[in-house]
Amino acid sequence: MNAMNTSSFSTIALLVAGTLLAGCQPKTELPTLAGTVIVGPEYSENKGLYVPEDTRLSLGLKVIEITEQSLAATHELSLYTYGKNGGALLASGRIAPAQAATVKAGQTLRVQTPDGQELDARVTGLKDLSTSGAGWVEILVEIAAPSSLTAGSFVTAHVTQPAGVPVPTIPRSALVRATDGYFVYTVSGEHYMRTPVIPGVLTADAAEIKDGLYAGDQIVSEPVMALWMTELAAVKGGHACCAIPGETL
Repeated sequence: MNAMNTSSFSTIALLVAGTLLAGCQPKTELPTLAGTVIVGPEYSENKGLYVPEDTRLSLGLKVIEITEQSLAATHELSLYTYGKNGGALLASGRIAPAQAATVKAGQTLRVQTPDGQELDARVTGLKDLSTSGAGWVEILVEIAAPSSLTAGSFVTAHVTQPAGVPVPTIPRSALVRATDGYFVYTVSGEHYMRTPVIPGVLTADAAEIKDGLYAGDQIVSEPVMALWMTELAAVKGGHACCAIPGETL
């Protein structure tokens, strides 16, 4: 009798263990008559990231169509005041060659002092520092400064880069900078492909795209970082850690 009880208990234990182990295995696609049921976001190297509708709603994905625009960018730069020329205060600073290409002698600027005063200024010259290996351009400025402002202080200048020809332009929120460059998520049905791009003019709200996109393409405008995290989770073998409406995590 004891032997029979021991045998029965062992059989039940094995069945329970088998059921638990089966339940712990990674979820797979379930075949149906219509095809397969995908239980969460999945990544394909050819198609990109598949995101089912419930996850799209959970993330609050927004998709837009790209249009062409031309942007006028404003660059902020620090100037050091070093002397006077009559009633003008002399200042200099360093800017990148790409920015220097849009600045000319005689161009007017707005300068802000540490105490918040806004003053008119004028570019008097540009000096290429690349021969010294610095890779910068020195900008020389005259500031119409009050007598209370003396040399030896830093001021902030705002240089406006004129708008160019219209090019594909996207919201800044759609652009992600990674270690290997910039990318956006383009849309193909229910799939989202991480697409490398080369940006041009960047402002606080928008970004020109010099290469990688065309007007009429559809991209995800937000939340791009959440979509990227979803892709990383899917690539690593599991289903993404995204909340599903109606369920408690």
